[in-house]
Amino acid sequence: MWVWLKCNQISEGMFPNEIGIEAQNSKGEIFSLFADKHIIKKEDGSTYIRTTLLEKTENESVIVLPTDPYELQSRIVRVSNSFLKGI
Repeated sequence: MWVWLKCNQISEGMFPNEIGIEAQNSKGEIFSLFADKHIIKKEDGSTYIRTTLLEKTENESVIVLPTDPYELQSRIVRVSNSFLKGI
């Protein structure tokens, strides 16, 4: 199931179809990655990146990021549900 993760910041990527995003996990740790622009959406003044939902609890969810983040060892990340849309 697709869910949308809220991005803290976005920036242009090195290539025309690429965008850099910054987001945070449930521990408040910031991570960044580059992704294709077609999996980004802007809504209500915020930017979101499409991710895959693996598991959902009352307050947190485990998602799979579309590409490897630079600061973490895995694409599988636990995030606060308050940063997700579509769950």
